[in-house]
Amino acid sequence: SDLPGDTSVLRTVSSGAAPHELMFPAKSGHPIRQPLQTKVSAPIATNKFWASWAVADGGKFPIYPMPYMLNWDSSFDSPVLQVSHSTPRTSYSKANPDRIKTYSSPFVADLFMGAKEAGLAGPTVVSEGLFGAKVEVAGQTG
Repeated sequence: SDLPGDTSVLRTVSSGAAPHELMFPAKSGHPIRQPLQTKVSAPIATNKFWASWAVADGGKFPIYPMPYMLNWDSSFDSPVLQVSHSTPRTSYSKANPDRIKTYSSPFVADLFMGAKEAGLAGPTVVSEGLFGAKVEVAGQTG
């Protein structure tokens, strides 16, 4: 070894602010949305097609249990589940003959499911399994 015994190979290159801190200042808070619309106490697994329904404002976005798309519509007195079947409206563009470049399937509600009672709370995930979740719409008192 060419180094004396008390010399470290780890040396300070610079003690100023790192360039990334100047370009990307630190943010406060946590970037992950906290679960709100769920009664599941265990950690929510990642990569679940329904996971957006368990976080704040997640019910505003559709989920895709193919070949369907599901979306909650809150413009009525109680939440309404909209179901879209994309078969006639799906479009593709090709990157080359063997690969799909884009996949587009607009949400067009084909079926609505709702309750006649007014004032029901929004959808709540009450349990989850390997192949999906149980979602309930209940009265304000549960």
